[in-house]
Amino acid sequence: MNLLGTADISLPFYVMLFLFSFIIVPLVSLSVFNFSQARRKQGVSFLIAGFGFFMIFRAVTQFLF
Repeated sequence: MNLLGTADISLPFYVMLFLFSFIIVPLVSLSVFNFSQARRKQGVSFLIAGFGFFMIFRAVTQFLF
C-alpha cells in the first residue's frame, strides 16, 4: 500500500493522471488562450473546455481502471 491507499500497480496511473491534469491541460488551454487573446470570451470558453475535457478523461479512465 502507498500513501494513496491503493496497490502499487496503480501508481503509474495516478502519475499519468497528475501529469495530464496539472501540466498538459493548462499548457494546451493557455496556448489556445494566447491565440485568441483578442477575443477574451473565446479564450475563457477554451479554458472551460479544457477543464471539461479533463473531467471527461477522468470519467472514462475511472471505468477502465
